[in-house]
Amino acid sequence: MNKKQSFNTLRSLAYWGIVLGLWWYFCQLYGTYAGSLLYGLHWSMYILCIPGGHGQWLFGYPIRKLTGYNLHTELLFVPLALGYVITLEQTLPTLFEESFFTMILHRLINIPNPYWSIFCVSALGSLYFYWVNENFFARSSIKHTFIRTILLFIGITYFCILTHKEFIILLNASS
Repeated sequence: MNKKQSFNTLRSLAYWGIVLGLWWYFCQLYGTYAGSLLYGLHWSMYILCIPGGHGQWLFGYPIRKLTGYNLHTELLFVPLALGYVITLEQTLPTLFEESFFTMILHRLINIPNPYWSIFCVSALGSLYFYWVNENFFARSSIKHTFIRTILLFIGITYFCILTHKEFIILLNASS
C-alpha cells in the first residue's frame, strides 16, 4: 500500500470513528432507539443543509477499495435523508423536540419560505460536486477546486444567515 492509500484508509477509519462515537454518545444520552433516530436526524440535517460530497470518505472509499465500484454518495444520500426526515415527521413528530438541531430542522422542513432555498442551494452544490468528481479534468483543475470551496462557503453562510432568527427564537423559547 502506498502513502496515499494508507492516508485514505486512515482518514476513512477516522471518519468511521467519529460516526460511531457520535452514535454512541446519542445512544447514551437518549437511549438506543431514540438516540439512533436522533443521530439519523442530525445526519439528515447535515446532508440536506450543507453542500458537499457527503459520505465519500465514509462509504465511497471503503466500497471502492473492496469492490472497485465507485459509489456516488451525492445521488444516494440526498433522497435518503429527505425520505428519512419526511418519514419521521409523519410518524414521530415529537422526536424533533429532543435536541436543538432537530428543532431547527423541524422548523426548516415546515416553513417553506425562505428555508427551502437552503435545501436547493445544498442540492445544487452537491450536484456540482458530483459532476466535478466524475470529470477527471475538472477535478484536477484549480478553478473547480476554487468553485467547490466558494460553493461550500456560500452554502454554510446562507444556512447560518437564514437560521439565525430561528436560533434566537428557539433560545428564547427554551429559557
